[in-house]
Amino acid sequence: MPSTSRHANSVRNAVEISLRAEVPPIQVARELRVSHTWIFRLRLRLDAFDTVSPAPLSVQGRPRKIHQAAREGVAEFLDQNNTVYQDEIMDFLAEEFGITVSQPTISRLLKQLQITHKRLSAPMKREMIYYERIGLPAFLSIRPTS
Repeated sequence: MPSTSRHANSVRNAVEISLRAEVPPIQVARELRVSHTWIFRLRLRLDAFDTVSPAPLSVQGRPRKIHQAAREGVAEFLDQNNTVYQDEIMDFLAEEFGITVSQPTISRLLKQLQITHKRLSAPMKREMIYYERIGLPAFLSIRPTS
């Protein structure tokens, strides 16, 4: 993976070796032809983290309420029931996983799952309404074969 830093890794390694050998930062800056302020920053980072490499990024803030298993459960639930409302998804999460979330959280989850609009064609809507009236599940299609 290419480095996104301003200085090459070889320069960073040379700085780290010099600082560990307790060479004065100004002398390191002159020898390597880099800014002395950068050397001082690296020395502080070396003292704090025992390395001059940048600290790895981590997720900041609150932990996520909807964990991976719940996300997969919602995806399966939506595959089985593609006409559910967001409040029904909230109820599903509460019953199955014990997670209480708000409607905007469900909206963000659907966006992350790349489910932004659930639309049925007009004939499909009529067919579902018809099957609901006669008491059959909407996913069963009883069509005459030709």
